[in-house]
Parts: sequence; C-alpha cells; structure tokens
Amino acid sequence: MSEQNGGLTEGQGVGRVVLIIGLSVFLIGLIGLFVM
Repeated sequence: MSEQNGGLTEGQGVGRVVLIIGLSVFLIGLIGLFVM
C-alpha cells in the first residue's frame, strides 16, 4: 500500500468502468426479459 498515488486513481477508474458496464448489461437484461 506504499504506492497510493498511481494505484488508487487507476483502481477507481477501472472500478467505475466495470460498474457502468455491469449496470448497462443488467438494464439490457431486464429490458430483454420484459420484452420477452
């Protein structure tokens, strides 16, 4: 945990992208279920 400057920002960015992708996939799945 010595390199807090570089790792923290990278981790936050990756986590944010993963969250956005997960939410979009989840919403698309829900819409697909409702359409079917």
